[in-house]
Amino acid sequence: MSLDVSHVSFAYTPGLPVLRDVSFHIDDGRMVCLLGANGIGKSTLFKVILRLLPKYGGQVKINGRSTSDLSVADMARLIAYIPQSYPPTFNYSVFDMVLMGTTAGLSALGSPGKRQRKIAEESMDRLGIVHLKDRGFAEISGGERQLALIARALAQETKVLIMDEPTANLDYGNATRVLEQIRQLAGKGYTILQATHQPDQAFLFADEVLSLKDGVVLAHGSPKETITEDFIKSLYGVHVEVKSLYDDRIRVCVPVTAIRSDQQEAETRTKSRNEEDKT
Repeated sequence: MSLDVSHVSFAYTPGLPVLRDVSFHIDDGRMVCLLGANGIGKSTLFKVILRLLPKYGGQVKINGRSTSDLSVADMARLIAYIPQSYPPTFNYSVFDMVLMGTTAGLSALGSPGKRQRKIAEESMDRLGIVHLKDRGFAEISGGERQLALIARALAQETKVLIMDEPTANLDYGNATRVLEQIRQLAGKGYTILQATHQPDQAFLFADEVLSLKDGVVLAHGSPKETITEDFIKSLYGVHVEVKSLYDDRIRVCVPVTAIRSDQQEAETRTKSRNEEDKT
């Protein structure tokens, strides 16, 4: 399903807008990384898309349908949200947590049946966490919890996923596994908008990059065309060098300070060797 955001504006305090005339379009089956400094409005944008904030300007459409015309139940059938973290209040089993996602398709008094249980198990199987089904949600690792939340979103049977920094506070291994699963979902037709503070994640996994600065869209395009040294300097205020690896199949951002430190260390070693040769 496509996602359209047109001329969206929002302010928590009158006269101090957080979002100003934000517009972009995401096609079916695309993974888009949303970049921007802390406090720039990424979470606010997500809340507007999810219709959690009232009185915003502009329009949001999912597959051509304006969200302002949709009920809460309709929204739950079209779009799912995966939060940055989900501190467990009750130690439900992982299976029950995933099963909760199926309730989006039930009536107010309905309860999950055989079909819903099958959907939950298939969602867990897709993400490789069936072996966790009987474990307590509070007892598994942060990466496993994140995969469980993604499985719950899949159990909603929606095709649009909004993810707020899904790899925050995860170790490198868990973060990589989560991103690989997200990338596979996009390949299966899911439309994914994911906030991140890591430009390298966009290089490795995303189809597109969307960035916010001062409440407006700074850039929107392919990672290779968008993420430049000037772009990172404008967005985050730091100097980097964009390096190409494996015949430009992969790019990474390297802080200039790290490069200079390495160069200085190499120069120091060379100077020391030269002095030793002289003696």
